[in-house]
Amino acid sequence: EGRSIGALARGYRPSALTDLDLADISATPITADILLDPGGARLSGFVRDTLGNPIVDAIVTVGDTSEYSDFRSDGTWMEIWTPRAVQTNATGHYEFFGRPVGLTRVEAGSLETAVWTGEVSLDHLGEHTLDLVLSKGATVCGTVTNQEGQAIAGTRVFAFPGAIPESR
Repeated sequence: EGRSIGALARGYRPSALTDLDLADISATPITADILLDPGGARLSGFVRDTLGNPIVDAIVTVGDTSEYSDFRSDGTWMEIWTPRAVQTNATGHYEFFGRPVGLTRVEAGSLETAVWTGEVSLDHLGEHTLDLVLSKGATVCGTVTNQEGQAIAGTRVFAFPGAIPESR
């Protein structure tokens, strides 16, 4: 349940996803014909630290993290492309191809750095460059306790990339 198939290729736009939940699985193999339209934007660049050194194995993600599915006209769920992630190589280089034109969210980070979050406008099909500089991160250690000073097992601790309004 919830399985889809799609295709990406250099120089083409991403295909529509074919929802395998709608396929007849009584006979195998299942046949899925996928159409790719020419075009697609390419986003690439380098991820470096504040001294200009490449950051190896940083994770760069593109796409909207708030949407993973949509509704069909009949009210059933339809999967859509989720954010895509790549790891930088030995020179700090990353690349995405087959991106749709428009404003897209970008996030990057590594174990030693803070997370960078922003957006880039892929305003035409073809090449786009976004070089990123990541600042040093911090390691936070501590213990979550109750009012009696006892550690609370299984607690989830969250870190946020910016200030959030105070809540109670």
